[in-house]
Amino acid sequence: DWGAIGDSIMDLSQRQLFPDEIQLDLYMPSKASVLFEGDARFGNVYRNAADCPADYDLIILHNMSPALVRFKMQRYPDTSFYDVLGYLQGEMYDRMRFCHVGLTRLLGLDDKPLCAPQVGVRHISELVIQRGSIALALGAMDESRRHYARWQSVLDSIHTELKASGINHPRFVLIGSGVSAHKDLERLDTEFVASHCEVRLDLPSLEAVQRQIASCEYFLGADGGLMHIASAIKKPGVALFAEVNPQWRLPAGSRLHCIFASKSVDMIPVEEIVSTFMHAITESVRL
Repeated sequence: DWGAIGDSIMDLSQRQLFPDEIQLDLYMPSKASVLFEGDARFGNVYRNAADCPADYDLIILHNMSPALVRFKMQRYPDTSFYDVLGYLQGEMYDRMRFCHVGLTRLLGLDDKPLCAPQVGVRHISELVIQRGSIALALGAMDESRRHYARWQSVLDSIHTELKASGINHPRFVLIGSGVSAHKDLERLDTEFVASHCEVRLDLPSLEAVQRQIASCEYFLGADGGLMHIASAIKKPGVALFAEVNPQWRLPAGSRLHCIFASKSVDMIPVEEIVSTFMHAITESVRL
């Protein structure tokens, strides 16, 4: 389910192409479906196949996996269907643009711009942003590429820079889950954590994760599901990438500034992360 966060945000981003007069529902048997509750374009979000109505005019399959083909044939054997990703696998392609091409072809649209990724607002509509707070994503599912080992140096420098710029009490909100995130926490200075951080690892649900990111003013972390949530709710900050082209993951206009390394995000110098983050903050203040 954690692996589905980023992919689902990217792959469902082009739903905005559908005209308003078309009712669009989402069936998504994954915990990540909660991220789309309260979405302006999805009329209903279903996690259980038995809850889906029987009278749709068209079934759009995310891909041609055995599970989704079985769902279609058992629930809607006589209903027309269209698939977006087909048998495409892997991550070395522009997911949002690929889906954009497939759906513009389906809808007969020309010259429609790429839609920015969005998530639903049901769980975050009434949140208050905590000024000077920075969501820091610890840990990584793919540690060989997406794990950064020098967060303490980054935090020390950002804290100094922010205080110099007039933000006297910056707070780092530490988010993430699993063994990798806890190892990152253990590497941080305990006094620094006690004085300047809030530890929010292993939050109980994706709703809580979404709320926590939404309540922070900025985001900092590597490419992954948490980064995609931050981008979709328009958080400014910095995203670290390795191997995968950042333009395949974040659309033009994203408020996250990207830093790319060829093999691992751990190759990125501390100074570059800090300077890019401070530039992102300055830019967000101007906006």
